[in-house]
Amino acid sequence: MGELGQSAQPILATMIKYAISEDGALHAEKYYRTVVEEFNSTRPAFRWRQLLSLARVTASEYGLKAPGYEQACKLLKV
Repeated sequence: MGELGQSAQPILATMIKYAISEDGALHAEKYYRTVVEEFNSTRPAFRWRQLLSLARVTASEYGLKAPGYEQACKLLKV
């Protein structure tokens, strides 16, 4: 997508769902925020590497629900 000049927004929109719901050893939400900041400040030739790293971290979080996520969803009725 990066090589085609497409927006990163669809990828980021997908990843934020898992950064909130899953919790890996690298503190998913904080890492997501760091990647977004780095993506926006890194030179275009290298910025898509940030999303690649986010995808790898997100995959490693799978199956480890974030503490309090279920309770928060129930309280917010979402």
